[in-house]
Amino acid sequence: MAVKNSSKAAFAQGPANDYLKGLLHDEALARAWQSYLQPVSAVRAATQGQADDMASLVALWPLTLVLGEPLSGKSTLLAYLACEAANRNLLAAPDEGALYPVPIVLDAEACPADASLNDILAQALEKRNVNPAEDETRRWLDGAFLLFLVDQADRAGGAPGPRWLREICSAAQPNGRVKAIFASRPETWPGPAWGLPDMPTVRLGRLSDEDITAILSSRLTGEQSRRVNRILRRDRVLWDIVHLPLFLSVVLELLETLTQVPWWNLAQIILAALSRILAGKGNASPNPEQALRALGLVALAESMERQGADAISAHQANEILLQNATGQKSAALAVAKQLGILVETPDASVRFLRPEIRRYLCALALRDRLGEAKEMALARENPALWEMYVALHSEPEQPIVRLLQHGEPSLASLAARALRQNLLPDRLAKAVRALKDAGIPRETLRSLGIAIVDAGEAESGVHLLRSLLPQEPATADEAQALPSTVDLDHPERLLDTARLHYHLDRGIILRLMNESERAQAELQRAQDEASAVYAIICAEQGLIHLAEGRDEEALSQFRLALARQPNVPEHHYWAGVALNRLGRPGEAIERLQKASALLPNSPEILAELGRAYQQRGWLGEALAAYQQAIQMAPQDGRYLRLAALVMAEQGLRDAAVERMQQAIALQPDRAEWYDDLGTLLADAGDWQGARARFREAVELSAGDAEYVRHLAQAEAHLGRLAVAVELYRRALESRPGQAQWISELGDLLERQGEYAQAINAYRQASVIDPGEPRYRLATARLFQKLGQPDDAMNEVQTILRENPNVADAHRAAGNIHEAKGDLNAALESYRAAARLTPTDADILVDVARVETALGLLDEAQATLDKAIDLNPSAGAAYIQLGILLEKGGHLAQARSVYEKAAQLLPGATEPILRLGAVLHKLGESARAAALLSDAVATAPSDPRAQFQIAEVCADMGDLERALGHYRQASALAPSEWLYRQRIAATAAKLGRLNEAREETL
Repeated sequence: MAVKNSSKAAFAQGPANDYLKGLLHDEALARAWQSYLQPVSAVRAATQGQADDMASLVALWPLTLVLGEPLSGKSTLLAYLACEAANRNLLAAPDEGALYPVPIVLDAEACPADASLNDILAQALEKRNVNPAEDETRRWLDGAFLLFLVDQADRAGGAPGPRWLREICSAAQPNGRVKAIFASRPETWPGPAWGLPDMPTVRLGRLSDEDITAILSSRLTGEQSRRVNRILRRDRVLWDIVHLPLFLSVVLELLETLTQVPWWNLAQIILAALSRILAGKGNASPNPEQALRALGLVALAESMERQGADAISAHQANEILLQNATGQKSAALAVAKQLGILVETPDASVRFLRPEIRRYLCALALRDRLGEAKEMALARENPALWEMYVALHSEPEQPIVRLLQHGEPSLASLAARALRQNLLPDRLAKAVRALKDAGIPRETLRSLGIAIVDAGEAESGVHLLRSLLPQEPATADEAQALPSTVDLDHPERLLDTARLHYHLDRGIILRLMNESERAQAELQRAQDEASAVYAIICAEQGLIHLAEGRDEEALSQFRLALARQPNVPEHHYWAGVALNRLGRPGEAIERLQKASALLPNSPEILAELGRAYQQRGWLGEALAAYQQAIQMAPQDGRYLRLAALVMAEQGLRDAAVERMQQAIALQPDRAEWYDDLGTLLADAGDWQGARARFREAVELSAGDAEYVRHLAQAEAHLGRLAVAVELYRRALESRPGQAQWISELGDLLERQGEYAQAINAYRQASVIDPGEPRYRLATARLFQKLGQPDDAMNEVQTILRENPNVADAHRAAGNIHEAKGDLNAALESYRAAARLTPTDADILVDVARVETALGLLDEAQATLDKAIDLNPSAGAAYIQLGILLEKGGHLAQARSVYEKAAQLLPGATEPILRLGAVLHKLGESARAAALLSDAVATAPSDPRAQFQIAEVCADMGDLERALGHYRQASALAPSEWLYRQRIAATAAKLGRLNEAREETL
């Protein structure tokens, strides 16, 4: 194994160089280094967000405990940390060498319990051909920063624990030269029993969805990463299994090595994982299947599968292994558990690490002796085992064709899955083309075509369906099968027009034979058949209109179908769908209730009924409908998602998030659902979680612009403005001309201080949507912020010329006039805004503020009374009322009003500053000082808060404290002359004349 980035000059020399290179040349360590997958979410959870890289744990803590079940990646993590530290040491500059730890990798089970730490260290060095007794080695170690990486720490012996391990714990101190990381299984960690110190714990287990996406993005190119992510998520079993690091690592390896079989073939993944397990524990074999049989595991798996048991007692498992293992029979169970293939459960039973491993081993047993006659029974009784059995065939098409020849359409999806699991796209397409001539019933082939499309192989599925299109009959009585896509309950139902011809021909012949009564009966049957055909035709036309967004035309067709078949639930259902889309939920509810009465066990009808209830605002009824749908189809995430969205409308955010997570767990390939979950988390204030979910949506959708925008909003909320700006630009590249998005980009640019670019963005939004005044108002606000009131007013007047009834524009004009000191013009503009929006309390506060400044105190009082009547919680109105009372000399009343404002605006500094000033004027300086101290703590960068508390401190005689706050106020607002005057006066009172003179110069 070569040193990474070895072009740099190496620092380590002599024994250090030999030891560190020895680590990197260790094949097992190096393989783990290369294949290590970073569990970012586990690190963030352990460090409370301080770190997201396992290597950074070394810097955080002197002692770290890593807990994880078998095959969760504990040993791989230690190998990664060892190689990473060795590589950094070899590449370090001479003055950096001591910064990086020297890794000492230990297997606790192999270390004598009575050995000292020096003994263990010497053994570790000798293992790498470094003599620990040499002077040069001792000098190197004396200056080294040692990192002990102790694997299988729970197998180090009994109480009170090995001597060497306790010495490591004693030597490891914060900022010391010894650190250690211990790896153990959770249930057997002996730390408390041995009296070891408590230590921070990282719990390894399943990777999170976010981890998997991040790992794929880091290992693969952008498009390949997205494709692999989608394939994994589309298969529920495959997606679940790759949450274990071992299996995801295997998938990444198979991506590069498999050429004849799809890398997503579950049997290949299980075999590669088992081979790696055997090799990692020193049981490497050129024939892993033979090694697994020798351990008795194949026989155990077959026995458990036959019993239908996920777990069996340890005693029973041991008996089976003793009968079937070769070699060390008595240790077979212990070996299987040590390998991690078998796992002990809390009730002392054992189970396979994954049920897929059990099925794979059982399929090995069945492969050579099952026989074609029993394949069909296996497919019906145990579809998952049949799939694994098929995967072990060199020609998997053969058992798949045999399954389809039995003509059961219900097994078509199983066959489609097996085809996709075992055949690369070219071979799959060839196999599908051959199926037409394999003697498979037409209905089964049609079902298979639909299932292949659903499985993600659209081209092959469509080809098969196209080959099944019926030809025009040669004779009038030749049967035509008309597939109905309308039917909810029986998607395979076919309407055979032969019956129509049959009854019609019989009716004509009977009429010619003068058998009128019998002829009439036959013709009535033909008419009934014709009505059914006509209804289906109308319904199919309705579906076409619905798919293309012509909802009114669709509704007309569904009504024609209902006229011919009033008791067919599907026609009522699709009419309800069209009515929902037309925004007519009342009529939709009527149709959907009728459909549900005719077909009471349809979750789709209940879900659509829930949508209609939701449109009407009947959220309780909507949720009840969705809950019923969930009970009928618990494995369909669509209904869980709908329930989550209505729960969010009800304000039940925690329950909504939980439901949405359940939906995603069932169908993890739905980008829209991740976006929904991100929105729910954002509404709950969890922007970190929202960002992760939006990122998943972006990855799965290959960069959908709406999802990219949502990710940008999350990044902006988290203060990552530059990232957010780039994401907005990326979204706008995909969907240019979105005025709202461009305006949001302008807001971000303004926050970054990129004012010219922000103004350009606002103006671009105005050009795209000239009827929306918000964009020009944003431009005006920014001009005013930049001290360009005339430019700001031009923007506002442009709005008012086009539409004089925009209240916000009149208010903006008032702000500009007020800032310029033209209070009469400001009052006129504010009053114009108030006339347009008479129920807006905030605008009335603006009016009252200017009326107060102009001395129109009675008018201001009346205006504020009206504002408070409109909105009793308007804190700004109470602040302005307090100012008015102060101006009239009513300080005690002003105090009460400011206290009310502070209650209404918790955390706001304005009412506190006003209250502090009034208390000061009332002689309550101590209370004023306490209040203002809180205000300064809340808003230390507010110069007014610093000045107010300085004034109070000065009056109380605390001149030193007053001077400090005056100086802070002046530093925050250097252009405010009053602050400098106060500094000079206070410095003079303290006898610091030079300081006073400097402030007056």
